[in-house]
Amino acid sequence: MMSKSGPSQQQSFETPFKILKEYQYASTAVTELLHSLETPDPQLIYLYGPSGCGKSALIHHLLPEYLALHPGAEWELLTASEFAARFALASSNQQIADFQKGLRGLDLLILEDVHSLENRSHTQQELLSTLDDILGQGGRIIVSATKPPG
Repeated sequence: MMSKSGPSQQQSFETPFKILKEYQYASTAVTELLHSLETPDPQLIYLYGPSGCGKSALIHHLLPEYLALHPGAEWELLTASEFAARFALASSNQQIADFQKGLRGLDLLILEDVHSLENRSHTQQELLSTLDDILGQGGRIIVSATKPPG
C-alpha cells in the first residue's frame, strides 16, 4: 500500500530544501529513522515548532529517499484531522476493525499536526493504540505538531 496522496503531492517531494544549522538535529534524527535498514532506534520522532518552520518540508524532502531504500514499504502520510475524520467515519459505519487494519500494519506512518487532537480523547486513545501496534511490529512513525509533547 502506498500513500493515498495524489500526483501533486508527489511533485512537491522534489522541491529543493536547505537544512539550516538550527534544524540540523531534527534533520539528522529524521534521516536516521528513514534510512535505517533495520528497526531504527528510536522508532518514533516527534517534531514540533511553530507553523512554517519547515517540519513538513523536511519530511517531504526525505521521504523519497525512504521510498527508494524501502520500495515495498507500506506507508501513509496524513494529518491528524484526516486520522480523526477516518476514525469518526469508521465508528459511525461500525467499521473500526477495517480502519485499524488499514493503519496498524504500516511500515511508516507520518502524522502531521497532531496538536489538533488536543481535546479528542477517544481519537487520542485510538491513535495511541495505532502507534503502539506500528511500533510493536518494528514500524516507524514521524509525528509533527506546533506544540511540544505532553
